[in-house]
Amino acid sequence: MAKPYRFGFVLEHALGHITHGMYLKQAADADPTVEYEAMRIVPEIADAWKWKLRLNWNLIGSVAARKRILAAQYGGKLDLVFIHTQVMGFFTRSLARRIPLVLSMDATPINLDGFGTYFGHFYDDSAFMAWFKKTGNRIMYSGAQKIVTLNKWAAASLVRDYQVSPEKIVTIPPAVNVNLWKHPRVFSRRGTPGNGPAKILFVGGDFKRKGGLVLLKAFAQLPPGLCTLDIVSELDKTTPVPPGVTLHGKLANNSPELIRLYAEADFFVLPTWADLNCLVIMEALAMRIPVITTDMAGLPEQVIPGHTGLLMQAGDADALTQHMITLGRDPDLRARMGVNGRSHVEQNFNAEINYPRLLRLLKETVDTFRARRAARLPQPQPEMTSAAGPEPKDVVGIPQPVAMTR
Repeated sequence: MAKPYRFGFVLEHALGHITHGMYLKQAADADPTVEYEAMRIVPEIADAWKWKLRLNWNLIGSVAARKRILAAQYGGKLDLVFIHTQVMGFFTRSLARRIPLVLSMDATPINLDGFGTYFGHFYDDSAFMAWFKKTGNRIMYSGAQKIVTLNKWAAASLVRDYQVSPEKIVTIPPAVNVNLWKHPRVFSRRGTPGNGPAKILFVGGDFKRKGGLVLLKAFAQLPPGLCTLDIVSELDKTTPVPPGVTLHGKLANNSPELIRLYAEADFFVLPTWADLNCLVIMEALAMRIPVITTDMAGLPEQVIPGHTGLLMQAGDADALTQHMITLGRDPDLRARMGVNGRSHVEQNFNAEINYPRLLRLLKETVDTFRARRAARLPQPQPEMTSAAGPEPKDVVGIPQPVAMTR
């Protein structure tokens, strides 16, 4: 028996989107009613073409996505196309007339204009370009059956800046495997007299963008002996490192060594300059570790100030120092925030809940599209009876009119 739902997953293969796509495919593999074709779009490949085409990633990625969708549709009919992120959906409006389309995003273009240079997004302040981009994106959004945002910040921008109906928007955050990221933590008293220094953990692929230099400056201002710092990242060889810092280089995702560092940490610090949602924050919270991070984009939805951690403004090393002193000296506060953080992740950032929920949304979208299409099809007309009586029955031997087909 054929499976009732066949999805095309167009997935941006970069940064945290790789892990997001991995969890989505795992959920689809576990669902017997779903089959899918994954179409990875890699920005690094697109960049190699840029000097020839003189186009940005939105246009290059959208051309590549449309080509892959049409090829998949030719190979076997798709019931729905899911595009994450929406930067690859610029040329999908015409496709949406024939097949339901669901767009997914962690930020709108206007969201990214604030700090998108960190992600290769460059803001053009000319009136024409602003009109062109906004109009083009509104056309793209109008063609989607649903739009999935990874945070409420992006959802608010869709309504406010692009006049998208709230009924079209569904917020489903990214998530982590809470069964992998758990530890029977015994909360330490480190940071108090006679118990040794509290342990801080930093994990980030791009050390500068993730605020690593701000962290080193703030750490150097701490009272001597209050904390130690473990850094999982690659630093420039010329970067000065203060005493008390241990460098671990880059570690593989979900590796035993990385999980061990999380298990030993008393709190986690990520003073990022540019992040929209952050996987490492969810991992830390799942391990019952309070988090200090930046008040931007979707991060306040992950780190609730005073409940699961503390927030700061980007680049404010002095505020970061004070936050680290607060958590370093108060093990009871760390324990309360750690328990709250685990509960927060289990309820809101749980891969066993969020990705099946996303698949249900895609199925419901297909069902709605099928029902609407069926309602538009011509319905069989009831047989008409002449006022003069019923039509005469066929008489054997008399040829009847035959409908011609070609």
